[in-house]
Amino acid sequence: MLAVPEKERVGCFIKKYNFSNVIRWIEITLAIMVLLNFLVAFYAIHQLTKSSMESIINRFSTDVDNFSDTLSGIHSMMLSEVGYDRDLDTLFVADTAKNRINKINITVRIKGMITNWSKDLPYPVHYALYFPNNGIIINDADNNAEYDLWRTVQNDIITKINNQDYKSNWNIAKLGKAYYLTDIISNNGRYMLAYIDLKEVVDSIQSDFYGEDYYIAVTDNSDRAYFSAKELAKDKITASEEITGTLRKSLLKQMLVVKEKVKEGTHIIMVIHNYNSILKTFWIQLVLVLILIAIVIVVLYILRFVNKTILKPIQTFNRNLETLKNDEVYDVATHYQINELGNASRLMSEMVERIKGLKINIYEKTLEQQKTNMDFLTLQIEPHFYLNCLNIIYNMAQMEQYKEIQRLSNCVSEYLRYIFKCRDGFATVKDELEHIKKYLEIQKIRYGDCFESHITMDERILELSLPPLVLQTFVENSLKHTINWEDDIVLSITGTIGEEAVITIEDTGEGFKEEILYKLQNGIDISNGEKQIGIMNAVSRMKLKFGRGAAIRFYNCDRGGAGVEIRFPLTEKDNL
Repeated sequence: MLAVPEKERVGCFIKKYNFSNVIRWIEITLAIMVLLNFLVAFYAIHQLTKSSMESIINRFSTDVDNFSDTLSGIHSMMLSEVGYDRDLDTLFVADTAKNRINKINITVRIKGMITNWSKDLPYPVHYALYFPNNGIIINDADNNAEYDLWRTVQNDIITKINNQDYKSNWNIAKLGKAYYLTDIISNNGRYMLAYIDLKEVVDSIQSDFYGEDYYIAVTDNSDRAYFSAKELAKDKITASEEITGTLRKSLLKQMLVVKEKVKEGTHIIMVIHNYNSILKTFWIQLVLVLILIAIVIVVLYILRFVNKTILKPIQTFNRNLETLKNDEVYDVATHYQINELGNASRLMSEMVERIKGLKINIYEKTLEQQKTNMDFLTLQIEPHFYLNCLNIIYNMAQMEQYKEIQRLSNCVSEYLRYIFKCRDGFATVKDELEHIKKYLEIQKIRYGDCFESHITMDERILELSLPPLVLQTFVENSLKHTINWEDDIVLSITGTIGEEAVITIEDTGEGFKEEILYKLQNGIDISNGEKQIGIMNAVSRMKLKFGRGAAIRFYNCDRGGAGVEIRFPLTEKDNL
């Protein structure tokens, strides 16, 4: 069963989107948002209108009901006084000295009582008792202003009583130059009356709760207005129509009309112009909706612009990439409106050309690597080295040096086994050193004590990997050009490790020739056909494995002899 790479398995579960569909769904969503906003706006206006109207109607109804209850209470007190106050009978008896004092005391008591009645309410209610038989009148006036008011309405009230031109239980009547709510009660030839100025009634109902632009009118069933008549006529409102809680609208304003009955035949009407709490809310909501529509239009325009200038060019770009994948041909589009995308397309075209060139270079480099590997395989077989080893074994056999033959055969066997094993393309430094030791032992058997070797290596470097036979190539080259039968040669191999690994191979021979050293230090190929290819082969394989991370320095030692310093990274991360 084939294993799926982790990235591919993760990518299988990543949901992908088509940007055109995303834009389409965004447009649909925005349209739904606008529609919902309209619906919510109108629903909110409706609910706010309903709630505000109910609040105003309830408040106005409560105020009028309270006033009506007050009138009923006043009417009840008057009935009780006229019907059950026995002291009033005293005012009918003959006027003697004794009765005169009682009459004065009763008059004072009644006057004080009705005066207190008039002061218990938030608006002035005036009272009076009238006895037509003896002409006695008791009123609640206790200052000049109230006496002046009584003198203004007195004649009209007495005239209505004498002419029986009145109705009991609160009616509207004109007294003097103003209209009043009047209540006249008669019992056994005596009359008690109460009167309230309509202006005072209206003032008691007015409140900041209703706003600023409103008025209150007082009417009867015959559509006659006794207060704010001009305003009602201007607004075309009649008391007889059903107007309680109605909302009248025009193009730029709306008007709330509320009517409540005080007593039979008497109504109080309140008219609120420019119903601000609703109208302002409506306009604010309308402005918000218009702002939202403007935002949606801008967003849609931006989406269309993005679709035209970005999405479609990206789709073209993507199609070109698909063509590139199939045909290895990339067509540069010329209609890109965004410079960055056009530059990306041109850069992609240039990159395609470079990739083609890189493919050629990689192909050539592969051929070069194959040639290097072939050279490496050629190096693995040194006919002269192996023939010399066989000749040495033959000579040792003639001299019956059987132990030496066993030792040499074992070394040559291990040497060949390592060479054949190194076809994987890498070996550890430890394995390389073991191979070099076998090589040096073979050379010891071959040349005797003509050279010494010293290996000093940091243990941390032993597990690092190198291309095979790189170290052996430089050791072999050192011995090949330095061993003679006159001078002893010292070969040293040292290895240290820090930020990178460093292996140094030095000898005490004559060193590199100047011409050869110059070429090696400047990267010039020193190979001559199929000869002298070992060093260049080792350099090539180090570069193939480590890239820029590998460095080989050739030099002549100050004390004499050649030196090679090999530097390579601890990992292969710099192999790019």
